[in-house]
Amino acid sequence: MDSWELLQFIEDIVPRILVIDGKAFLDRGNIGEKRMLSKIAEYSSLAEAQKWINLVPVDDYTSQIVKGWSLDDPNIDSIYEVYKRSWINACALAGLDTINIRVNCIVDKDVGDLIFQLEQSG
Repeated sequence: MDSWELLQFIEDIVPRILVIDGKAFLDRGNIGEKRMLSKIAEYSSLAEAQKWINLVPVDDYTSQIVKGWSLDDPNIDSIYEVYKRSWINACALAGLDTINIRVNCIVDKDVGDLIFQLEQSG
């Protein structure tokens, strides 16, 4: 992992949140509002865009950082809790009501994916 990849990993843990039409979007790669609006336009609805844009494949980084990384690692729940706290706090700092914010942990052992997803209802 080089320093740019490390920066992306850290920024995924402590993200910038863009609020567009009241919806939270993870500003991965610091693309800003204009580029985010372009990405959102590729989807059929704002909700659909939020669902897919707010997926973060954590295993892309953990497999580079942790020797012998496995989805059976006993620390996955703790890693998830760190992301969850950080993302909910980032949403609060962005002025969102966090009662409607959830962070999901998606584990797909068949393909080796560990994905965290920011979701907002209402």
